[in-house]
Amino acid sequence: MALVGDDVTLSYDTKQLTDISEETVEWSRADLKPDLVHLHEDRRTFYKQQNPAYRGRTVLLEEDLERGIISLRLSRVRLADEGNYTCLFSSVHNQYTVQLLVALHCRLVSPAKQNSKVKQITQSEAGVSVFYQEGEECDLTKLSADTVLVPATAKVAHFIDFDPPLTTGKRQALSSVHYDSSIKIIVTFSRRFWEDDNIKGGKSITDRPSRFIYYPSHSFPENPDIGMLLASYTWSDDSLLFLGLEDEELKEVALRDLVLIHWEQVWDLCTGVVVKKWSSDPYSLGAFALFTPYQHTDFATELFKTQGR
Repeated sequence: MALVGDDVTLSYDTKQLTDISEETVEWSRADLKPDLVHLHEDRRTFYKQQNPAYRGRTVLLEEDLERGIISLRLSRVRLADEGNYTCLFSSVHNQYTVQLLVALHCRLVSPAKQNSKVKQITQSEAGVSVFYQEGEECDLTKLSADTVLVPATAKVAHFIDFDPPLTTGKRQALSSVHYDSSIKIIVTFSRRFWEDDNIKGGKSITDRPSRFIYYPSHSFPENPDIGMLLASYTWSDDSLLFLGLEDEELKEVALRDLVLIHWEQVWDLCTGVVVKKWSSDPYSLGAFALFTPYQHTDFATELFKTQGR
């Protein structure tokens, strides 16, 4: 793990005591074009085929090579440096891979802005500007930064206006990648009636609409008597059945299924319901990415590739 701006060493000790300074040593990243990060040959470094992003930032120390160590020193780390680095040297045919993770900070340096929608992201040589809206009727607020991470789901990112526009490949990936649906129905009860049957933790599986019912294995210290049950957890086609129903309707569906397992008492003990529909959440527009055949090879690289800042 490295922070942006740090110097980092991609360590590789060959465990050889012999001098390998005259051998050919190549560090590369398969996801780059050109993929060459550093090339050492005949005690010299060759820059002609090196990826321009690494120009002047990589070095293999001569004293390390003389001791069989081919660790790559990378200076002034950037976010785009994150990835898998492969090392090859001429006397050994096996390859060695090091993963580099890059972070902006060890922790958040300012409070997160909740209930805010990013509407536009613009970038130039001077930096990046993010325009977001804190309420439906509010004007856009501008936030400036050196670099911006967009951790939103592909479906949400598809609605952000980027200037300059994203590449054709990235736009296609954002609009095409498949997201699955998921719904949770949480029902509260005045007491944990399922423990009357010695049920603590675990789940029930049914062919009824609720499909999967999860029992908690813990209590709530502030109210040890209250019962909370994940009365239904569905995904994919099973959850699509519930998308058009209101919360109270879903509560009735869940309670009817619980009656078949735990008898009529559940109606009188029920005190409330909370429903989470990820496909209807404006901040996710889906539960999780689930690649259809060939989407991983077609879109994964584009989705994770940086574009400018």
